[in-house]
Amino acid sequence: MVSLAMALLNQPKLLLFDEPFAGLSEENTSLVLEYLQKIKQNGTTLIIIEHQIKKLLNFANQVIGLKLGRLHTNNLETLDNIKRFLI
Repeated sequence: MVSLAMALLNQPKLLLFDEPFAGLSEENTSLVLEYLQKIKQNGTTLIIIEHQIKKLLNFANQVIGLKLGRLHTNNLETLDNIKRFLI
């Protein structure tokens, strides 16, 4: 959290998070989601790379998938569509 606080001091327009929920308990994951929501509400664009997709579906404005080196954006609005994409 200290590194996040340091990054926010400069009021960035964009933040990139790589697996922010890795190794966290459900309680701490919820806390991180709350912080991310506040950052988002303040106008910062967030790019989040995360394997725990279910936790971000209600949070994300857009889901982009990466498969075999190609980016995909179509039909990734629901968990079922994401599962089909991953298979």
